[in-house]
Amino acid sequence: MQTVEAAKTIEAPLAAPMPAMPTAQSFAVPAPTAEQKASEQKAEEEAQKIRDSLDPNKGAKDKHLKVLDENQHELTKHLGDLLKEYIEKSRNGEDVTEVKTKFEATIEYCIEKGKSFPENVLFFLMAATMKGLVEPAHLIHYDKYSSAFPPIGFLVQNANGIPNFSKFFSQSLKEGRMGKDFQNFYWSVIMCDPEVEKQTDKNAGKHLFDHDYIGGIAPAGTMRAIKQILTEENGKKAPGTEIENTYAGSVMWLETNKDLVFKDPRGLARGVSSFILMDGILCGAAYGKSKYARFDENMLKAVPRIAALTGHPKATVSELREKIWSAVIELDPILFRAMKDYDEKKWPIVQKRLKKYGIKNINSIDEVYERLEEILLKIIKPGFFSSRFGKFSQFSDRLAA
Repeated sequence: MQTVEAAKTIEAPLAAPMPAMPTAQSFAVPAPTAEQKASEQKAEEEAQKIRDSLDPNKGAKDKHLKVLDENQHELTKHLGDLLKEYIEKSRNGEDVTEVKTKFEATIEYCIEKGKSFPENVLFFLMAATMKGLVEPAHLIHYDKYSSAFPPIGFLVQNANGIPNFSKFFSQSLKEGRMGKDFQNFYWSVIMCDPEVEKQTDKNAGKHLFDHDYIGGIAPAGTMRAIKQILTEENGKKAPGTEIENTYAGSVMWLETNKDLVFKDPRGLARGVSSFILMDGILCGAAYGKSKYARFDENMLKAVPRIAALTGHPKATVSELREKIWSAVIELDPILFRAMKDYDEKKWPIVQKRLKKYGIKNINSIDEVYERLEEILLKIIKPGFFSSRFGKFSQFSDRLAA
């Protein structure tokens, strides 16, 4: 079993629920005013003060911060050691108060500082709940992080049912560390959860996602989230590491959930449309006159900081881009070859291809991007499964390669 820092192979995913598809108009995101932003920030600061005053362990947790500051690159191991220490002390009837305090402080530190990896944090929280280190009722305490780290909301909403998920990552539980089975659970269940999707869309525009955590957050959202993350306004520029990690996270989501092409067309359409939109914006094909982040040569040559999690530890953004496009093109070679590295000369090809699927009244490439989910659902609708099974298999196989 490889560790989180190592590359790995992804197992076949679990099917996800199918919430209602958003309309094209739902992607229009009004920018909050300065007054609204200031009001929201003040309200959050006041709420945090109240939460801190209600936390009886805050003082004890603060004392542990120096240790965490000095061992920022060992926090994954530290969480594992604390879990083992709790199990041993519980078995021997020893006091475990200090261990619980240190564990909670470390989890909070990881989330607030963007340390370890999102998958690690949720694995240890779920494992700790199953082992008794964290009480299910206490998981509501972590709801305060749902804006900056939406996947944690999955634990909050399923607090009383956490033990029921143990069958999905029994090997990781046995070894006391996150392995391939939990990563598969994270990306195919948590990152496909409708409520996580909703919270990701809701909070993407607040720019609270840590640049190292964003790869394990953004792919849970729809095109709405991608547009907000890549928006550049009022002097705000998306950091290169944020863009690179978002790209790597999209690769991870698509590779893990590749077989949704057979099981959940809407789920796959959401993920593929988000990737195509992100790529179109970054390459300058989408919303060319708007203020969005764009690729530069350094980004394309960069190896994302979370690349090891994708199973391609040395792959550059450019190489990851080619891998995903090679799979997407299999869904409709004519349409998606035209959309990859799009320019105006390809518009007649795109327009003619859309008419084949009965999609009309699209007069610009930006409108195509707005309606990507609708277009993809026309392409991968269940009625095509028998006639296009070979194409879908090639899509899945290219992502598995």
